[in-house]
Amino acid sequence: MRRRGKPNETPPPDRNARRAQDAPPARRAKPAGEPRARRVSKAASRAAARIAAIADAWTAAEMARRLAHESANWAALAGAGEDDAAEVFRAAMRARCAAEEAERADTPEQALQAARLAWAAVTSAHEADRRVSAAIAEALAEAA
Repeated sequence: MRRRGKPNETPPPDRNARRAQDAPPARRAKPAGEPRARRVSKAASRAAARIAAIADAWTAAEMARRLAHESANWAALAGAGEDDAAEVFRAAMRARCAAEEAERADTPEQALQAARLAWAAVTSAHEADRRVSAAIAEALAEAA
């Protein structure tokens, strides 16, 4: 298809394209439900980090407490693994002491260190609980 007009004629400039180039950049509109970003002071963020570490330590202490409870119940029912169940209980007590230490901490770093201690106690409790399970399984195998 052939264009009408002169063969080597350039098309006239687009007026709207020129205006779009000169216009300032448009602002990005935020969706209606998106909250505005707030600046948080360093003190507030340190306090939030300390509170999060304390909550984490108490979560670990609660997990260790539940492990101790279940481990003691199973060991008492089976009549095997009582010494390892006692180790689970001691680990739960260490986790609780670490959570209390996290609450007494003055800095987020100290609270985080206490939370790490609490989770280490949970790891010890898991290991002792596995030994309780193995002792119970061994006692059941011998009885059969």
